[in-house]
Amino acid sequence: MKNTTKKILAASILAGSLLTGNTAFAVDEFGNSVSGNTVEVGADEVEVNGIRRQEGFGGGEYTFTAGAHEGEGNAAWNSVTINGGNFTLYINGGLYTGSLIGNQLTLNNGWLHITATDALNYSGTVQGNILRLNGGDYENSYLYLPNVIAANNVLEINGDTVLNNSYLFGGLLGDVDEASGNVLNINTVGLTAKNIYDFDTLNFNMPASVKNGDVVLTLTEGTTDISNRMVNASVEGGTELKTGDVVHLLVNDNGLNTSGTVMNSRLVEGVTLTYDTALTATPYGLIMTLGQPHVEEQTRSLNQGAIVPANEISQSTQSLIDILPVEDAEPNSGDLENSSKLMMISNSWGFFSGTSGGKLRTNTGHGSYVHSRGNGIGLGFARASETPNGSSFIISPVFDYGKSKYDSYLSNGTHGHGEAKYFLGGLFLRKMNANGFYYEASFRGGKTDIDFNSNDLFTGRQNNGVGYDDSTTAFAGHIRLGKLKRLDKNNLLHIYGIYSHTHTNGMDTKISSGEHYRFGSVDSGTFQLGYRLTTTVSPISKIYTGLAWQYQFNGSTSATYRGFTTPEAGIKGSTGILELGWQIRPRRTNPWALDINITGRLGLQKGIAASAGVRKAF
Repeated sequence: MKNTTKKILAASILAGSLLTGNTAFAVDEFGNSVSGNTVEVGADEVEVNGIRRQEGFGGGEYTFTAGAHEGEGNAAWNSVTINGGNFTLYINGGLYTGSLIGNQLTLNNGWLHITATDALNYSGTVQGNILRLNGGDYENSYLYLPNVIAANNVLEINGDTVLNNSYLFGGLLGDVDEASGNVLNINTVGLTAKNIYDFDTLNFNMPASVKNGDVVLTLTEGTTDISNRMVNASVEGGTELKTGDVVHLLVNDNGLNTSGTVMNSRLVEGVTLTYDTALTATPYGLIMTLGQPHVEEQTRSLNQGAIVPANEISQSTQSLIDILPVEDAEPNSGDLENSSKLMMISNSWGFFSGTSGGKLRTNTGHGSYVHSRGNGIGLGFARASETPNGSSFIISPVFDYGKSKYDSYLSNGTHGHGEAKYFLGGLFLRKMNANGFYYEASFRGGKTDIDFNSNDLFTGRQNNGVGYDDSTTAFAGHIRLGKLKRLDKNNLLHIYGIYSHTHTNGMDTKISSGEHYRFGSVDSGTFQLGYRLTTTVSPISKIYTGLAWQYQFNGSTSATYRGFTTPEAGIKGSTGILELGWQIRPRRTNPWALDINITGRLGLQKGIAASAGVRKAF
């Protein structure tokens, strides 16, 4: 290996320029910048920029030495993943100038040891790099780098990583004089290391398994200076910690300097609970004592997702009613000879299908709302039977499917998004009397799926992607009473009242931040009172306009977690509805019928929707 290659290697093993071959890692042998490489290495194989090389490094221990020579060049935006094997980087003095920027090194398994002689002379910038330790054994030697600027680097420690023989550096390679914005994320408990240097922020993000009396990080060599730093603590949802429990965040029996350190006085459990805590700094450690928990307002966002399916199914009930328009069932029509009446030829089965779609904004209380964009399809078969007194009866098995994408917002701007689906099947019934009075009902049952995601929810002091994906059973039905009254030959008035109800069962769900939620069932009851005026423009064509007032009585849900109840999201209030439509009536000579409808809403719900229905008698 050429000398210039060795100089680059001193910096780029952390920067992410691991090599192929049996002897080295792939870096520019002429000392030029190394950028944009992706390397994954294990005990028996290596993959470089997507090309797998079977020779690997075998099961032995490999040592790479950077000799005492001059070199320069940057290592930027490289990525290295170590899944196994034993690797040592020995930096043997020399002069190196260059920057390490935006690189990532991940240790999942194996053993990585970085060491150097005191004669090393390195100057440059170590900025925006991430060292992620997910397992294995990580060791290094104390290294002082007086000419290095270290800024905005992240050291993240997860799982069962062994750190007993390591120092934790904000500069990643060693201790520096000029450091700013470096972050230490500890996402496990029971760690032991020698000491820590050059971090501005220490985040103790504890797993759900943490217990009363646990120690997160123990330091064993020399005193530790975390003066004028920021200390944050959080715990994954599902923990058994409770008020009065104590967790030792940091312990060093040799001494701890916390002068001027800012210690947040609240502990966040997942995204749900916040504890008032006492963070006590002693000469030898940081001790956190849990106080009373409070439910976070942001959890209302999770409930917004849970009410979306019921709201969408409620809209589908109206769409189903529109596919089977009652105006075609007028008993006193003067066009009975050519009309199929009741949209189906009597005592025969007919097919119908309709599709709908639109955008709707629905207020969910407390200044929050859901904006949905959905579409659905309904279909079925209908049979009309006449009675001797001129009344008629329709029976119809029906099926409907819908899918909606939605965005939810709280009053503070917290944004969630996801998708809701439903599939229902059931029975539709209508009885039409000779005097124009009718009544009808439907009942459907099935399944709904809902997923929710948000990048705006806080876990600890960070925004994280949090969500859930679950399904539950759903039921829907309606009752409608109405009257058809002919005003003149071409105009038909339809007055009606509808009560519809949608029920979705509760869900036992583990959200991605760890909490086990029990979402309550959703019962959405809606009353609608309105009229429709239908005007005949030709023997087969009609137009209609309608106006309605709708009131939703309920439609709310909340979740429980560890005996606490999250703030509910609900739908309650009035909506004005204006509709415009065009129909082609079925006839004996042409049994196909068409109905196109545009509906606008204003009030509790705001938006516009369109639907198209087609029917065929046979």
